[in-house]
Amino acid sequence: MKDFIPHQVVDYYNPVSLIEGDTIVSEGNLSCLCSCTSFTVQHWGETRKGILGQVELIATGENGVGMSLSCQKCGTSLTLFDSETDGYDVVVRGVTSSTKNTLKKLETLSCPKCFNKQFHVKVKYEHLPKTETDVVGLLDSKNAFQWIWVSLECNSCSKKFRNFIDHETG
Repeated sequence: MKDFIPHQVVDYYNPVSLIEGDTIVSEGNLSCLCSCTSFTVQHWGETRKGILGQVELIATGENGVGMSLSCQKCGTSLTLFDSETDGYDVVVRGVTSSTKNTLKKLETLSCPKCFNKQFHVKVKYEHLPKTETDVVGLLDSKNAFQWIWVSLECNSCSKKFRNFIDHETG
């Protein structure tokens, strides 16, 4: 199941489900290498309320959208997603760390219900089947996901942020 998980996330990813069809959708929960499942969430992009009142993160300006996590227990940091360096379009265009914009205004997420800053994180990736990525000749097929969804749950009051990130990458 971890064949479809980006390099920077694979060690933190605990698979929950894998659905194979026209595309491959893998869903999993994140936990730190120290086994803690509680993270401080920092993001860039704009938060807004969606149609059904759900809080979501959208891309703004040239910095795109992204999320970084810090383990509550040991402080380990992980960049979960950066629209400038992750996803299908980026892999196809060949963007490297030297060509990306590195200045991002990070905001720490707080639960609007209880103001807690610790969350459980669930992530879902959609990939093309391996046969199609081989035809295109992608060398980094693990990072060539077409869509990413990130859902959060407050550790204190259990408020859910379903699809806080819902981003098409290709």
